[in-house]
Amino acid sequence: MTEWTEVRVPVPWGHVAAKSKGNPKDWPVLCVHGIQDNANTFDHLVPLLPSSFFYVCVDLPGHGFSSPFPSGLVLDFFDYVLVLKRVVDYFEWKKVVYMAHSLGAQLGTYFSVIFPEIVAKLIMLDAVGPFCIPTEQFWEKHRTLNKGLCDLEQRMQERAAPKYSYNEAVTRLTQNRFSNISYESAETLVKRSLIRNDEGYSYSTDQRLKLTLWANVDAKTQISTLAKIQCPQLLIIASESAPFFKMPFFKNIISVYKRKYNFTSHVVKGNHDVHLDHPERVANLISKFLKFSKSSL
Repeated sequence: MTEWTEVRVPVPWGHVAAKSKGNPKDWPVLCVHGIQDNANTFDHLVPLLPSSFFYVCVDLPGHGFSSPFPSGLVLDFFDYVLVLKRVVDYFEWKKVVYMAHSLGAQLGTYFSVIFPEIVAKLIMLDAVGPFCIPTEQFWEKHRTLNKGLCDLEQRMQERAAPKYSYNEAVTRLTQNRFSNISYESAETLVKRSLIRNDEGYSYSTDQRLKLTLWANVDAKTQISTLAKIQCPQLLIIASESAPFFKMPFFKNIISVYKRKYNFTSHVVKGNHDVHLDHPERVANLISKFLKFSKSSL
């Protein structure tokens, strides 16, 4: 398989950075990372997948090398969904395989519903759909988000961004996340998320991502929406995350998926970032789905 090639997709507020591997004439696989990660989350996995596909891994806005969304605004889940359409349009793709982890997979579920003619297959790594807002908490949630943004902006005005040594920055990344990752995996990620300066290193990630990024819908709307996904779906759940997916909210979503003839799920040993720490545990499942699952490829 070829080496990675850097790509810059122009957008009205700057650019969306991406990296590609493979022959652009082959079927595209759009790869999207989780929150506060970046395109490098697929560095260990993609080389283990079939070389007959064209893999494009993006940095979502405010991640990696991509421009953040304009300052002063609360980040919105559906603005990120639109970014995916911009990337597809830039490459002039008619159809894509969508493979994503965590937040990226959450975005992919809605992208698949809004643009069913584009998504030929959907691969979800340890995510089934976004968090949503209970109807009775709708306005309180928006109050919390707006107040949180104002407080964050005030703190950023009053103090400089923290500086770390390289080792401190990498070690911090291994621990300050949903599940710990190996030092090697953290080094893979920081290649796209650290800025070097005279005093050490700072993270380039948009600090607004520390606020929640939920779909602005209620549970009923969410279920009816996700039921509209038409393409074949592959869900891979990490064993350490399995109890999390037994919560009623996520259990209901999975039950909707299981009613479909073209839905497949597997549990593999590992944590939330098993695709990064132990890509060999998911590569065969994904390869089989890419090559043999029925779709309109």
